[in-house]
Amino acid sequence: MGMAFDHSQYLTNIRMALGEASETIKHAAPFTDREFMRSLVDPGFWGSIRYLEADLYFEGGVTVIQDVTWKWQAKGLGDTAWVDMHEAVMEQWTGQTDTGLRVGLDASDLSAMADSVPLEVRLLVSAQVEAEITVRIGGVNVIPAIRVFGESL
Repeated sequence: MGMAFDHSQYLTNIRMALGEASETIKHAAPFTDREFMRSLVDPGFWGSIRYLEADLYFEGGVTVIQDVTWKWQAKGLGDTAWVDMHEAVMEQWTGQTDTGLRVGLDASDLSAMADSVPLEVRLLVSAQVEAEITVRIGGVNVIPAIRVFGESL
């Protein structure tokens, strides 16, 4: 039996960590399920998650008013299948919009693809109207963060 752990971590965009020029990511719409952010949650050891809580906030912007759909997903490091952390959210963006949600998931809510650490987390966005879409992690709202409770392996 492993040791119990409680690990909290801000989500840092891997693109930012690799030195891309801006923390604001822009793409030209239309697109479906475009990845705007990916982060690694790594407490420094392997372990099974018993409970996960997350503040998943970001700023989104559009040059043309439209309905945008977004969702956060997770998967265990090395797994190939992503698991939705919540139902997709569809909302109208009218310019610069603060958006996000708080989730709490226990082990029964997580599939085998996302029930252990290290864990990858990503933000997917879909937009159907021709426009420039921007996403900024952090900003007015807090930087997204995840806290995982579990047992080391």
